[in-house]
Amino acid sequence: PSWEAARHYLGSLMWGWMFLGINAMLSVGIALLLLPMLEDLLGITTIFKLREVSTYHPLLRQLEEKAPGTYYHSLNVSALAESAAGAIGANAVLVKVGAYYHDIGKMEKPSYFVENQFTEEDRRKHSKISPHMSCLIIRNHVKLGIEMAREQRLPEAIIPFIAEHHGTTLLSYFYDQARAEDPHGTVSEADFRYPGPKPQTIESAVLMLADTIEAASRTMKLVGEGEIRVFVKRIINDKMVDGQFDECNLTFRQLRILSDSFTRTLRTMMHRRIAYPSMPEVERVPGEPKEEKVQPLFSRGA
Repeated sequence: PSWEAARHYLGSLMWGWMFLGINAMLSVGIALLLLPMLEDLLGITTIFKLREVSTYHPLLRQLEEKAPGTYYHSLNVSALAESAAGAIGANAVLVKVGAYYHDIGKMEKPSYFVENQFTEEDRRKHSKISPHMSCLIIRNHVKLGIEMAREQRLPEAIIPFIAEHHGTTLLSYFYDQARAEDPHGTVSEADFRYPGPKPQTIESAVLMLADTIEAASRTMKLVGEGEIRVFVKRIINDKMVDGQFDECNLTFRQLRILSDSFTRTLRTMMHRRIAYPSMPEVERVPGEPKEEKVQPLFSRGA
């Protein structure tokens, strides 16, 4: 009797474990099927969704084809931003994916942006229109990017990186040009600033800095860690003075850590830079903020 009881117990135990395994597999399968619907319904973005859109999404393929300079710029920005976000304990995966998509709006008029100006005709685009029109075209890439992201149903968590990566930065080149053309001094600075909002989260602020640092370093011949460190600190300080971090919770300690991270990553990138295809040397870039063009070492922003 005791042997029969033991065999019955072992049999029941085996069946129980088998049903438990089947139940676990079914639960996981159902969860994976329901996850996309729950993400849409609740407006949340999971790590699975971020990884899905970080692969070769149709928008990224279009960006590479229509605006190759912007595409490679975005890859470099993602490298800077991901490392920096991780260093301060922010959401590095979210920042990385946000960096991939932050400039997708440039696909509409790619040749008006310096990283996509590969011919003399491209580089004369802004000389044929007024400073006000140039400003409108440059600023509009943010609005277009938001529209593209929503049309393609990108995760809602990506949208702020598109909307906030310039904050309310001044398009100083066109502002200065407009003032020079207006002897009566009626040009409003507000008309030459991005509409914002300023970064609302630490992650968005990290992307803003990475975007500015990557673009500004493109035309600089920085030699050695010392020059790179000064360059990075100057850009961070300029953003602070301009009030771009007033609406997020960045601390001075985090800014110091970010500065160190950007310096290390940029130093590595300077040795093995992903070059923009046929990227010409430029000294001054139309449409970029004054605080992002520091002389003599620094020249342009994102």
